[in-house]
Amino acid sequence: MSARKRGSLPSSWRRSRSHARALSQQLRTASTTPLDGWVVCVAFALTQGDAAAWSEFVGGLEGVELSAEAAEMLADLSRC
Repeated sequence: MSARKRGSLPSSWRRSRSHARALSQQLRTASTTPLDGWVVCVAFALTQGDAAAWSEFVGGLEGVELSAEAAEMLADLSRC
């Protein structure tokens, strides 16, 4: 396994719409609520440079009751 910077994403992760969809599914799962803010930030990092993937992620959250932390992260992505 190659070394990577602490806090960086593994090189095996790719910025893609499928990851955005999977992450938006995580926000629909009540058991992941403590991780919601982190999920928003990971999705943001994975989709940087791909506006369509980010839009799909955000669009996938329609009707989802987000935790306060996730809503705050979506409102101010600089907190990521």
